[in-house]
Amino acid sequence: MSKEKNYVGNGKAITTKYGTMFNMSFKLEDLKKLPVNEKGYIRVSMSELKSPDKFGNTHTCFENDYKKEESPMADSSPSPF
Repeated sequence: MSKEKNYVGNGKAITTKYGTMFNMSFKLEDLKKLPVNEKGYIRVSMSELKSPDKFGNTHTCFENDYKKEESPMADSSPSPF
């Protein structure tokens, strides 16, 4: 079962003489709802839309809720070899 994404912003990719740049817009109320990690940061991911929306936005931003899982092989027991 997939968890529904918490979308917090959107924007456009633009090409400049220095390369691609992203102009992003975020609603402050949406950002304030995101959890703050132990270092004081919020985590956001950006992905490209399949096609631009009616406002010309080419990318969307959403909460990055990835949590590294402990590997069952990474226990602290001594190796038998």
